[in-house]
Amino acid sequence: MRLTIFAVLLIPALLLADDNNKKSDAQANAGSQSSKSGTKSDSKGPLTLPPDAKEVQPYTYKWTDPQGKKWIYRQTPFGLVRLEDKPAAPPVENPTLSRISAVEDGNVVHFERETPLGKQKWTKEKSDLTADERAALERQKQQKSVPAVTEGTKPAGAKTTGAKAEGEEQ
Repeated sequence: MRLTIFAVLLIPALLLADDNNKKSDAQANAGSQSSKSGTKSDSKGPLTLPPDAKEVQPYTYKWTDPQGKKWIYRQTPFGLVRLEDKPAAPPVENPTLSRISAVEDGNVVHFERETPLGKQKWTKEKSDLTADERAALERQKQQKSVPAVTEGTKPAGAKTTGAKAEGEEQ
């Protein structure tokens, strides 16, 4: 019984090892043929720092290639790393904040948010607010301070020009 189990486990292992040897031999032959023919292989060798790169911080360098692309080179414990120098992405507003409504009541703020499980309500003192809660409160204040202009009404202080408006007498 033990011999049968051993044979069942040994045969697939030997077959897999034989396949790996064939693959590595084929790769070695392909690599030696490409080096003999004078073509470059896929690996370009270790990354080196360009001589005209400028150090901007310790172990960090900036360099612009002949095509105008900007690169950042950084020396790490594992070797030199090259990153493309891209502008920072604009900050993305937290979508959760737009769903929070805040009502100020003296020194206390009442918050309400719609969730998949229903409305979530909580109350906090102004001194204990988190950054997200402060942002939601400020957004709520800004929405209240901007008067909404509805269709058919004119903002305060607006004058009519030209033809008379309805209901206006001379």
